Amino acid sequence: MKLKFFGIGLAQSATKNTSTSRSKAQAATEYMVIAAVMLAVSGIIFFYSFIYSQNSLSVSKATEAAETVAAAIDYVYSLGYGTQTVVDIELPKNVLSGSVGEKEVVFTLRSGGRTNEIVAVTHANATGTLPTASGRSQILIKYTDTGVVVG
Repeated sequence: MKLKFFGIGLAQSATKNTSTSRSKAQAATEYMVIAAVMLAVSGIIFFYSFIYSQNSLSVSKATEAAETVAAAIDYVYSLGYGTQTVVDIELPKNVLSGSVGEKEVVFTLRSGGRTNEIVAVTHANATGTLPTASGRSQILIKYTDTGVVVG
């Protein structure tokens, strides 16, 4: 049925076209589903990126701490008997143990669901223990009559 207004026929029909309103609703629903899927995928990628960066940061901090202690051991050893120094290190929160021996400085930490050992090699044979508490720590390294002692 066409409507006439002052003798001019209008092109619109008086009845409502329900097929176009259904297709618009279906398209809107499809866009919402696509947006939800993309948001979920983006969230998963962000989560795994965050976990990876945290693990990488922990390993980096432990490596820097091990190398700092190893360098200080070598420094004290090179200057000879009676020398001592204090070094500052910063440890991540997931360190399980730390030790010095067999010309190695070793930190064991848990990251990424597995246990990792961070090792720094020294020229001197040293003994001692290292802290495992997270945050900054000061470590005394001295050359005694028994050798280089850490801790």
